[in-house]
Amino acid sequence: MMVLLLGMRGVGKTTVGAALAERLRLPFADLDADVLARFPEASVRDVWALRGEAAWREAEVAALRERLEAPDGVIALGGGAPITPAVAEMMNERQEQLVATAVYLQCDGERLTERLAAQPGDRASLTGADLAAEVRDVLRDRHPVYLRLADFVVDVTDQSVENIVERIVALVRPGRRP
Repeated sequence: MMVLLLGMRGVGKTTVGAALAERLRLPFADLDADVLARFPEASVRDVWALRGEAAWREAEVAALRERLEAPDGVIALGGGAPITPAVAEMMNERQEQLVATAVYLQCDGERLTERLAAQPGDRASLTGADLAAEVRDVLRDRHPVYLRLADFVVDVTDQSVENIVERIVALVRPGRRP
């Protein structure tokens, strides 16, 4: 069983993914960590500043391709990974083969802005706008892509990690398809 978690930065893909993998007894991978490990820079912000988004996206495609060679696992995709056509194509291919299930972790934009303000991390601004405007604009652009790629949508707004994991487990259990 392969579970792909997608959604905006800050929705909890890594936290939920690690807990889900433990619950399902599957290996866990954070795609952003895999991609960052391919560069000498210490942070995502530095990679983007020194090498640009295109280099990041190219490494992201390669890292996901490697991860998808495994038969089982939980992979937390980077927030922007699904907007890359090659990533979307790999996801669709695995889904059509019934070997991967994509789950969109959806969060209210206002709550997401609060989360990101509380834990800004090392990510550069994608738009140069203030945080609330960036979340609104990026969510507006990515939400349709996430919906198109997702087998299931789980609203994570104000939900505990445990509740989210249980919801996903119920959705991805063997034999269940969207």
